[in-house]
Amino acid sequence: MPEQISTPSYQVYTKGIDYPRSKQEVISYVREHNAPDDVIRVMEEMQDQQFTSASDLAVAFGEAKDRLEGRR
Repeated sequence: MPEQISTPSYQVYTKGIDYPRSKQEVISYVREHNAPDDVIRVMEEMQDQQFTSASDLAVAFGEAKDRLEGRR
């Protein structure tokens, strides 16, 4: 995975999203907002849960990114 995908970088594609949202709803939203494949790949790795805030999503995104990069 390219190093330029930082945890804050996905926020460009989630701007304006309303919560709560399921994992699949978040992925659909970012696809509709032209997120790159690397962002979608990380989101697909997130735990299947209901996100109630941007901070919930940030934590899940960071954990999934770490797993994909082999840090966890």
